[in-house]
Amino acid sequence: MSDNPRDVVRGGYDELGPRYLEWTLRVDPIHRVTYQALALDLVEPGSTVVELGCGPGVPTGQLVAEQHRYVGVDLSVSQLAQARSNIASARLVRADMSHVAFRPGSVDAVLAFYSLIHVPREDHARTIDAVHRWLRPGGSFALNLSAGDNPGGTDGWIDDVKMFWSGFDAATNVGLVRDAGFEILRDEVLTNFEDDEEVRFVWILARKGHSPSSGSPPDRPAMK
Repeated sequence: MSDNPRDVVRGGYDELGPRYLEWTLRVDPIHRVTYQALALDLVEPGSTVVELGCGPGVPTGQLVAEQHRYVGVDLSVSQLAQARSNIASARLVRADMSHVAFRPGSVDAVLAFYSLIHVPREDHARTIDAVHRWLRPGGSFALNLSAGDNPGGTDGWIDDVKMFWSGFDAATNVGLVRDAGFEILRDEVLTNFEDDEEVRFVWILARKGHSPSSGSPPDRPAMK
């Protein structure tokens, strides 16, 4: 397998297949659902919500799709196949989240849970800047990022499948979101326990400010 981080992530999630969902349902705390709810409270029912790194679409995609137009983005064919099975109404896009593009002002909310940590950190600022462009004025962004400095590397993960992670410390990550033009509504470092190992992430809820010159967003996101 290639050592390119994107190839490692794609290959790892393809290899894991349904084992990833089994694992995440066992170890995932309530933080994801909490921040998803906070983000969706800021938008109207029927809004367009994009999830970056949607995986199998559970639990986030299923919950979003109950009241909103859900768009899931992921690199893994295996994970997207599960998402298609789990969310019949989903629009699914196979793409690298750090390079996918939607029309400016076409999205109401973006969610990125346990996903940007798989992108090389030198691409984090550019990706967050892109999210700001996609969102309509007043749109929300909920995500989690690393709480400690990690320049990037691979390690054995579930069943020793190779995986890549990267990120900055919590304060730097909050700064990246603020520097992209977002208003930070909430940020906190919270602990997960993954197979009895303590891991910490910074969780962020942010909103794009209103602009008097902005027009009405289109009904659905359009790929550029």
